[in-house]
Amino acid sequence: MFSGALFAWAWLPELQEVVRDASGRQRLQNKTLENLAGGMRQAKIEGEVIGLRSNLRGVFRIVGMRIWRNK
Repeated sequence: MFSGALFAWAWLPELQEVVRDASGRQRLQNKTLENLAGGMRQAKIEGEVIGLRSNLRGVFRIVGMRIWRNK
């Protein structure tokens, strides 16, 4: 189960995106199959982080920032 969760976190693109309403509220909207069909190339163009190393860099960057803020 852990390896499946790791794979899904690292290599599967996001299925929803954050959209702002006219009132300024944020909500999640499902992506269409046409958007998801672009694969990894389209996900990277849209700014998503795909891959284990890239995701781990982001995690360590966030953790590092929190450690430095607490000092």
